[in-house]
Amino acid sequence: MAQGREQLTEVRLEVPTATELRRQIVQSQTSAVFSFANSFRKQGLVSTSRVEMADSPGIRPKDKRKRVNYENTYKMTPDRPFPYVEVRRIISDVINSHLKDEKYDQNSCRQHTKTLAEMIKMRVKELSIPRYKIVCLVHIGQINGQTVRVASQCLWNPEFDTFAEYSFKNGSLFATGQVYGVYYE
Repeated sequence: MAQGREQLTEVRLEVPTATELRRQIVQSQTSAVFSFANSFRKQGLVSTSRVEMADSPGIRPKDKRKRVNYENTYKMTPDRPFPYVEVRRIISDVINSHLKDEKYDQNSCRQHTKTLAEMIKMRVKELSIPRYKIVCLVHIGQINGQTVRVASQCLWNPEFDTFAEYSFKNGSLFATGQVYGVYYE
């Protein structure tokens, strides 16, 4: 029976930080995009692509506009309350007019949620509610014998901040629309 010496070797692993990993991923994605674009150029096709990451320094161009500094108004209460009834009417008008005869299709409903949210937000902004930030959410789902609960959570002042909502249902789909009005002091 042969006896051998066991050698212990120390292995040090260098683990990159999360920021370094993100930079490596962006660099690999960027190089893949550029090699893809170069192959298009060689074939006579023209294509441009850009990969950006918000926290990567040096990727974003500097903003050349002058910054405007506003003075504080110290206005702690709104001039008029959030028009809940008018906003609810806008939500119901938009949803009813677009989804009245629609059948559920997951691909088209994905686009409908974006379109409806933008339309509702634009119509609410036309009310010119001063000093309120507007957040609009639309959910669309299939009616198939299930129960769905939509919940949201945020930090706000219950004295001035509020929301308006509307629910819609036809034979094959349901939709909910919510508009949050958050007072900006």
